Amino acid sequence: VKNHPLSGITLLQWARLLRARWTQIEYLRYFPRLIFITFMAALNTIGAVADWFFYGAKVRAQELNDEPVFVLGHPRTGTTHLHNLLSKDPRFAYANTFQVGFPSGFLSMSWLPPYLGL
Repeated sequence: VKNHPLSGITLLQWARLLRARWTQIEYLRYFPRLIFITFMAALNTIGAVADWFFYGAKVRAQELNDEPVFVLGHPRTGTTHLHNLLSKDPRFAYANTFQVGFPSGFLSMSWLPPYLGL
């Protein structure tokens, strides 16, 4: 599965984007991509509703660190290595590829990554 930058969007966000840019889209040329993103948006919306229903209270109750650490850098400068090292330390939390790609419903869809090869 190729990860499209919009593959984590929900239906409401997708509808707003299409409404705002409807005159700038070449519908015939990009029809398959539009269908794919619409399908992914529907899936993400289902995941977002499930996350809100099953995990909403826990997410709202979670305390956040006042001093987060962000790893930023140019390609080939060791940022991935540093990310991997920090992810081994229990004092740090990190997001994996699936969580970053599908931020709206990754909690309720945590069973899915093995089937996607992630």
